[in-house]
Amino acid sequence: MTHELFVVADPRLIDAVSRAVTNREIIIGDGHHRYETAIRFAKEHRIPGSDYVMMSLVSMRDPGLVIRPFHRVIRCRDAVAVGDMPARLAAIYDVRDIGSASEQTAIEFVAGQGDGDLLFTSSATRRAYLLKVNASGEKLLASLGNGQTAAWNHLNVSLINSTVVGSILGLPLDGKTLHDVVEYEKSPAAALALGSDPTSFYGCFFVRPISIESVRSIVAGGERMPQKSTNFFPKFYSGLVFNLLDAS
Repeated sequence: MTHELFVVADPRLIDAVSRAVTNREIIIGDGHHRYETAIRFAKEHRIPGSDYVMMSLVSMRDPGLVIRPFHRVIRCRDAVAVGDMPARLAAIYDVRDIGSASEQTAIEFVAGQGDGDLLFTSSATRRAYLLKVNASGEKLLASLGNGQTAAWNHLNVSLINSTVVGSILGLPLDGKTLHDVVEYEKSPAAALALGSDPTSFYGCFFVRPISIESVRSIVAGGERMPQKSTNFFPKFYSGLVFNLLDAS
């Protein structure tokens, strides 16, 4: 991939771009923590130039914009034995054994094959299970009382958080807990390799990439996407341009 930078100094072009984005909504797909930090910095320091923040703008209609998923590898906790996870999942999902856990099985699921909501590969059995929320699972989701919409609660990543981390493991769904319990992997092969260790992990939950239309729908309703639910591609090299914020 080639990255090219161009300086635009023509006031007419700058004005044209400014007018084009005036009163347009911007959805922060990557880097919201940096954006929030920039706002806080500007409020606290009042350094000339700090009331502007650098960002890359990409059209949501750009055919080259791809959203890749982060797969979830779940660490073992004392509350649930590693071999019990498939049975615990069966209380919330229709569980179908589709054979030995393999990279090819994971890749096919991520690509859209199969009618399940999630794919779970167990470190204890080395089997792959297709999961589809059952009637009991739907009751659980309806009873969450987390203030989120049904669409948000049915996102792949929300299902893992609420049904596995929250319900089965009985843990709070705060950022620290999710960071401690969940390992996030972009590569199916890396996720499968990590999740095959029964001494440390229950296994891996594979998720499909979310569509840009689903992202638009969720955020248009005033909701923030769950943690680590989108991995936008391509990404720009960082550090090529700096805002020096020179107080002098």
